Amino acid sequence: LTGVRVFVDAGHNGSIDIGAPGIDYPKHSESSQNLLLAKKIKAELESLGATVIMSRENQSCTLTYQQRIKKLKARLKRKRM
Repeated sequence: LTGVRVFVDAGHNGSIDIGAPGIDYPKHSESSQNLLLAKKIKAELESLGATVIMSRENQSCTLTYQQRIKKLKARLKRKRM
């Protein structure tokens, strides 16, 4: 996958929108589980040569979905220049 760029959105935003709380909340929430899975996907894609852009890297993200997309578009635009 060398030369391929992939955007992985873990969903929610960690600190504000946790999604479903989970049976043992606060240890596990939908937000934290999504982030764990997104990081595994990132590692696998990178091992195959892809460049991965994450919407968030931790649970302290405070950006809304729309803000995350705007940030991604700005980042992709910079890379084209």
